[in-house]
Amino acid sequence: MSITLIENQSSYDFKHERVNQMADRLLNINWYQHVGTIHDDAQNKAEKFLQSLNIANYEIKWISKDEIGNIYDTIRLTNSSLWEALKVLPDRLKEKIDQSGQEEILNEIVYHLPEAVFHEVYKGAFKTFSDESFIRFLVGHAMYISVLACAWELAANINEWGENPFAYLVDILEMGHIPLGSNNQTFYIM
Repeated sequence: MSITLIENQSSYDFKHERVNQMADRLLNINWYQHVGTIHDDAQNKAEKFLQSLNIANYEIKWISKDEIGNIYDTIRLTNSSLWEALKVLPDRLKEKIDQSGQEEILNEIVYHLPEAVFHEVYKGAFKTFSDESFIRFLVGHAMYISVLACAWELAANINEWGENPFAYLVDILEMGHIPLGSNNQTFYIM
């Protein structure tokens, strides 16, 4: 399944193409298909994600489906250096995108991408997990990553917005895993 986020493609520059490429990646994920298995590549992508945000001293830990009940309740971004790096990004991205005159594309991303991603994410989460609150968490989690990954692609050619750290999280999702989040200085993958 693929969508074009912007109807009049010819009026936008290459940044539009990058957004569509990222959106296509997100819309073609087989959500959560490998939860319960461990892939070194996914752990490497998590390490690259943290490094790209200049975050050090993190332990990356795999958890099983059986452990999720115990871990899910402890995931709190607010007690971590990861949150300190992440909490400023949406506003900084919006400011840079607005300054570049691309706020209309950002609005298209914010309003249309979550809806496009929602159904497949929900279907994958419902098929894999039974806890309704965790399924809701996963849907919100996927939409958050999706919007930030595409917004970063929109801002990618602005000087300080080079490497897209959220692309590493999309890589993990494409592998069928979940980059769950953190508790203190531990980053969990499932």
